[in-house]
Amino acid sequence: QPRRTRQTLVTAFASLASKRDKNPPKKHGNIPL
Repeated sequence: QPRRTRQTLVTAFASLASKRDKNPPKKHGNIPL
């Protein structure tokens, strides 16, 4: 079901983007997966 997978990825990236906007990036250390 590629459609469902894509939706999940979109949601995950959206949450990551909002998180990134809230917290200013420090160093390239820990990348949340």
